[in-house]
Amino acid sequence: MNNSLPMSLTAPSQRQANYFNLAVDAWYKSESDRFDFAILATSVVGNYEKGKTQELADKIKRSPTTVQNYAKVGFLWLAMVEKYPSESEAFRDELQTSYWLPVARQWANEEMTLDGVKSWFDLCIQKGWTVEQFRTQLPTSEGRSEMVKSVKQFVAWVDRGMAFIESELIHAPAFDVNPIVYPQFVRVLKIAKRLAEKVVR
Repeated sequence: MNNSLPMSLTAPSQRQANYFNLAVDAWYKSESDRFDFAILATSVVGNYEKGKTQELADKIKRSPTTVQNYAKVGFLWLAMVEKYPSESEAFRDELQTSYWLPVARQWANEEMTLDGVKSWFDLCIQKGWTVEQFRTQLPTSEGRSEMVKSVKQFVAWVDRGMAFIESELIHAPAFDVNPIVYPQFVRVLKIAKRLAEKVVR
C-alpha cells in the first residue's frame, strides 16, 4: 500500500489541479476503501480555493459535505500517523474509512483528542465491532456514549434495588434466603455501584 501523497509540482495551481484529478480517480478506484481520496481531499478542501470543494463534489456525484467529511478523515489520518505511526498504519489496514468518518467529525470539532481516537480504535478492533456497533458506542455530541448510558442505568438499578432491600426486605422474614450468602450479595452490589460510578467520568 502506498500511503505517500503525490510528488509536489512547482506551481501551486498546478499542484492543486494534480491533487484534484488524483482525488477524482481515487474515488472511483475503490468503493471499499477511500483513504486515498480522503487524504487527497485535504489538499482540495484545505486549500479553500473558491468553488473547488463544490467542483470535486460534482465530479464524484456527492455533496460538498461528503467531500468535507472525507477531508476530515484525511486530516485525522495525517495527524494520527504523525503521533502514532505504526498504530495508525494498522488502524488503516483494519478499519475502513466508514469507521474513521464519525470519529473524524468529533476530532475536527474538538470533541475527541487523538488519544481518544486511538483508544476507541483499539477497543473497536478488540471487540470486533461492525460500523453500526461502533457508531452506537461512540460518545454523542453531549459527550455520552451508549456504554456510559448503560453504566448509569446500572447504577440507577442498583440504587433502586438497595433502597428496596433496605426499606422492605431487611425487616421481613426471609426463610428462603441463605443468611450467609445474602450479606455477601449486598456487599457485592455496593462494590459494583462504587466501581460503576468511577467508570463514568
